[in-house]
Amino acid sequence: METMSTEEQRKFGEKLARMQRTFICPNFGYFRNTWCGESLQINDWEDDWCNLFSKHRLGQQAEMILEKHRDHEVATKVEKLRMNLRERFFKDLKITPSLLHGNLWSRNWGVDHSGKPVIYDPAVYFGHYEMEMSMLTMFGSPCKGFFVKYHDLLPREEPGYQDRILLYQLYHYLNLYLQHGRDFRSPCMALVKTLLAPSIPSGSSSG
Repeated sequence: METMSTEEQRKFGEKLARMQRTFICPNFGYFRNTWCGESLQINDWEDDWCNLFSKHRLGQQAEMILEKHRDHEVATKVEKLRMNLRERFFKDLKITPSLLHGNLWSRNWGVDHSGKPVIYDPAVYFGHYEMEMSMLTMFGSPCKGFFVKYHDLLPREEPGYQDRILLYQLYHYLNLYLQHGRDFRSPCMALVKTLLAPSIPSGSSSG
């Protein structure tokens, strides 16, 4: 797979947004469970995004981390975060279930030999499109032009966009901790403490 030029990244942003605007669903979840890396991702249908994210993303990760790593501190803090999730991050927010790649970090997107953007190795489900933006900015990020083109079609949902990006990144960091161990514990703890703080510092994420 080829590396994207700046112009190709701009096209990628537009095409990804068009996909997520076009392929929508009445509910959140998927027809079957999928895998995010080596972790089973439960995709039971829900009519409410906050419910799915709380139960089958944060809650599931906390349970598996407790079982595998016996980390009561991380699990307890995640459960505390879940208690006020709707009021803190999703109040008055209307979310349309969009088709997501689900694990769209820098090694899962590129261009084919004809220059067309491609994505691969998905953990697919229907969810909040901001989940895609959270993973895109974790380990290497597309150029600024990608986000300009993307948000031309899918504008940021304010207030709270940057806070939700951090929240969604927590899911991926928890998953990395689950799969790869203690090297990812510190980022998990730092992020969950930030999310539990009365106010989240500005500029903590991008995209």
